Amino acid sequence: MNTQIIILTILAPAITGLAFIAYKHPIGFRKIAFGLGIIISLILTVIFAYNYGTMLANINFLNDQILTTKNVDDFIFSINSLNESKNTINVAFVIYIISMIYLTFLYFLPNILGITTDKPKTSTEIKKQKNGGN
Repeated sequence: MNTQIIILTILAPAITGLAFIAYKHPIGFRKIAFGLGIIISLILTVIFAYNYGTMLANINFLNDQILTTKNVDDFIFSINSLNESKNTINVAFVIYIISMIYLTFLYFLPNILGITTDKPKTSTEIKKQKNGGN
């Protein structure tokens, strides 16, 4: 529970910062959006692999214990661990989907709001435009 509070405390300003960057600096956000998507995907892969490994280990442990023991109390920890791993994978997948939808929304935010994403003009380009292209 404490870990979730810490993660949410870190994520709230990060999400706000991403929205600010996407709105005020759309060119800069488009440069980092793809990398953020890859990082989020890698984090999900690590979470999935770790919890999948935990689930397999607990299944093997339960299989061995069921064959040798008839006491159900020995299995409670492994069963609870399986449920926790399953819930972690489900939550991580939902967060991944929401994150990718949010990144996609922010990527297209300038188009939605009609904000230009052209690069800012240099001083020489502004002078040429004022002089009629000369």
